[in-house]
Amino acid sequence: MKHHSFYFLLLVVLYAYIAVSSLVVRMLFAMKDDASITLSFMYFIASAIAIIFLLINLNKKIKAA
Repeated sequence: MKHHSFYFLLLVVLYAYIAVSSLVVRMLFAMKDDASITLSFMYFIASAIAIIFLLINLNKKIKAA
């Protein structure tokens, strides 16, 4: 049952990441500025690193439980 809970958690995190990222990209491109492209690249790099660390920590918590 532990394996199913991590897969469920992975799906929830990925769907939430896609939803939040689509909102952020829409907001950044609505600015119609040259800096929006740079900010969107920085957002995706930083958020991908944050998602990886989040999943690693959540996996450790699930294994410890």
